[in-house]
Amino acid sequence: MKKLLILKISLAIGLLILVSNLSISAQKVDCTKVTDDELVKTIQEKLSEKYADQMEHINIHVKDGEVFIEGWTTTKKISKDIEKIVKKIKCVKKVFNKLRIGTGGGCTEGTKPCGEICIPNNQTCNIKTKGGN
Repeated sequence: MKKLLILKISLAIGLLILVSNLSISAQKVDCTKVTDDELVKTIQEKLSEKYADQMEHINIHVKDGEVFIEGWTTTKKISKDIEKIVKKIKCVKKVFNKLRIGTGGGCTEGTKPCGEICIPNNQTCNIKTKGGN
């Protein structure tokens, strides 16, 4: 009889823990309070987990929750995977994947150097380099 009572109490405690964890994970992020700069940082951190070796030639620019991925990757598969990763991040409204496949090159008119890539003159360079930013 004691064992049955202990088992019931243990199951009840386990159920409470499970329910409380579900409610915590179900909390929504208020995207109206997430700035574009915060979103850039979140995207860079997430991409760096898998593609740290690519991040020196990828620039992330965010405007009102819309993400522009610019620069280059070594393969089309990496480019597509980066796009998928970014699309799954909370508060990202839309993704524009402008990554080229191959290696960098010179900047054209209306663009400026940003690490190993070129970006429009009116954008901020947010590339993370090995030495910091």
